[in-house]
Amino acid sequence: MSLEGWPRLLARFAEEGFDPILVGGLAVEVAGYGATRDVDLLVAVVKFDGIEYAFPRDPQITIISIAGGWVANGRFYPDGRRTDRYLPFDVLNPNKFVGPGRSGESFYAYVRSHSTTAHGAAVADPSVVYYTRLLVPGPHGEAYLLRIIRDLREGAPERWLSDALRIGRRFGTGEIVSSRLDRIREIRRAIEFGSASPG
Repeated sequence: MSLEGWPRLLARFAEEGFDPILVGGLAVEVAGYGATRDVDLLVAVVKFDGIEYAFPRDPQITIISIAGGWVANGRFYPDGRRTDRYLPFDVLNPNKFVGPGRSGESFYAYVRSHSTTAHGAAVADPSVVYYTRLLVPGPHGEAYLLRIIRDLREGAPERWLSDALRIGRRFGTGEIVSSRLDRIREIRRAIEFGSASPG
């Protein structure tokens, strides 16, 4: 694994009643592909809404910011003191991964019911990770598409993409996911035919 200590981070969140699920690059790594530089967690909407107040003087966890309601950024200090040695993490808001009129709580419940367990923690199915990445807009979203393509080139199953589309249809984001899958196909064709700059 590219990051040590992530099970302790999830255990710490669980101690505070967050019932976290590992998502993002580490969930894909648990399945045997990719690499990442931070830990991504998904928590219930009601828990996300209170996260900035959850660890006021905790020696191990600092919440740095909440970016546009999408994600709370933080640091986990495994030694229990503020040093240069920390694990960066993001906590994702389930409300950002459903279409209008849909419940982020239902998305969280879906991810929980389709998760596995590794190192004592709940780990999202990689198709969920791909689904969340496909919804990220702009340059950051383009970078996620390249990560997905990298995983596929390393042998990640293509079915994770079709499963991501199925999830999108379930949660009212199917059109967005479908257009992003078209973009992945476009980039892959450009790479295959040697284009220096896809798109």
